[in-house]
Amino acid sequence: MSSILEYLVLPVLGFTILYVLVLRSVYRAVVRPPRVREGWALGRGLPLDPDHLGVSWREVEGLDAAWILQGNGTTNWLLLHGHGRSRRVWMHVLKDLLPHAGSVVVVDFPGHGDASGEVQLGRCEHEALARWLESSEARWCVAGMSMGAGVALRLAAQAGCVNGAMGLGAGDLAEALAGKLRQRGLPPDILVTPVCWWLKCRGRLPGPLHKIAPNCPIGLVHGEQDEVAPMESVQHLAAEKNWSFKSLPDAGHDLLGPEHAGSVARLMRDFAERYDSAYDDQNRT
Repeated sequence: MSSILEYLVLPVLGFTILYVLVLRSVYRAVVRPPRVREGWALGRGLPLDPDHLGVSWREVEGLDAAWILQGNGTTNWLLLHGHGRSRRVWMHVLKDLLPHAGSVVVVDFPGHGDASGEVQLGRCEHEALARWLESSEARWCVAGMSMGAGVALRLAAQAGCVNGAMGLGAGDLAEALAGKLRQRGLPPDILVTPVCWWLKCRGRLPGPLHKIAPNCPIGLVHGEQDEVAPMESVQHLAAEKNWSFKSLPDAGHDLLGPEHAGSVARLMRDFAERYDSAYDDQNRT
């Protein structure tokens, strides 16, 4: 009897305890990612604020933890970061974008960076942002990275003042979580399903991207080496929805670092010029 207990029951019990602990850790990492603030930015060589860009800027009234910067161009941009990141990840892109942009707003999502509140996982952050954009009485383009891509698409479906939206490294939560687990050597098959099931039970699971119906042009940009959000899924989504799609051959999931920031800013400028002129033409007819 003792040998059965030793060789069968105890290993199963040990595996179950380990599985539950890992599952709990993964869930907490999803709903409570570590805050990335000044120390994180300094460790990656990112400035703490936009002073180095040589443009006027201030904190945005009506939004929690958001900057508004004034560029030398005409297109207004709202920039959205990904899960577990902050507005500071856009610093490299801002350098190349501001000479061609008008007002640029860069926000921290609830529970991220310097913002208060609870992490929403891309499910409902667009609601407060849509209200602010509408109150600005201006036209906007929106760009979101990773989780922020889903928020950008939802904004494009809700806010009538959005001319166009770009999703960088877009992907549904389940796919992105599976990719991150594989990067860490963890088995996604037995972890992703229960985490997403529990998020759904608690009303915190964002809907799939293919169910979003934006009211303006959409552009998707993806790294061909992305191991987090599969590029094939995004290509299929773009083809199904008739959205534009661009890929960066040497890029992974992080499209906002110094290696690819210039390419991303150029794609954003091209996107804005194309659809700003289309909107102006529509208004003149």
